[in-house]
Amino acid sequence: MAAAVLVGAGLAVVGLLVGGWGLALTALGALVSGLTLWSFRDPARTPPPGADWLLLAPADGTVAEIVEEHEPVYLRGPSQRVSISLSPLDVCVNRSPATGAVEFERYLPGRPLAAWHPLGIGSGPRSEVGLRHASGVPVLVRQIARQVAYDAPVGERMSAGERYGASRLGARLEVAVPPQVELDVALGQRTVAGETVIGRLPAAASGDGVAAETGVPIPEVA
Repeated sequence: MAAAVLVGAGLAVVGLLVGGWGLALTALGALVSGLTLWSFRDPARTPPPGADWLLLAPADGTVAEIVEEHEPVYLRGPSQRVSISLSPLDVCVNRSPATGAVEFERYLPGRPLAAWHPLGIGSGPRSEVGLRHASGVPVLVRQIARQVAYDAPVGERMSAGERYGASRLGARLEVAVPPQVELDVALGQRTVAGETVIGRLPAAASGDGVAAETGVPIPEVA
């Protein structure tokens, strides 16, 4: 961020010194600095009541996909995936979609393609963090962006809506959960990180591995 702001400020100063056509540089520099600062803003967010049992949007953006698929990395079975696309103007700070203990994390390098590029999912740098909710349900959150930063050590506990990373310069955030999680989100919906509810997690598990009040078996995840 600092580099972009400095470049923008430098262009603005040069433009002012040159004058005339150089004023275009001033406008360009101000635009670069302004857009960078706008993207890197970090507004306070307040999770809704009962957030520990909710699935929240991990990012500001637009819901681009809701699909059912096999998730081989952490859930290792059937899953529902919600993908949220961020523009360069959206807040780049990402938040935990659920409350739980971090059981899995990894970073995969890749070519810095835009997150909305057709090859972005397979080629862009990305991080993957797996949480285990109190109900026993696993939740996987994935960042795909030109630049990815996150802090989610295995063994730590994260709360729903808690800051855990950033995905810069346009990004895609994905949340994968088992089929028994009740999703409450629509394609094209705008989301607010840490505040928008995108699903509801089952009640706490009973001793026999079944979600209390729902009777839904909780999958074992290695």
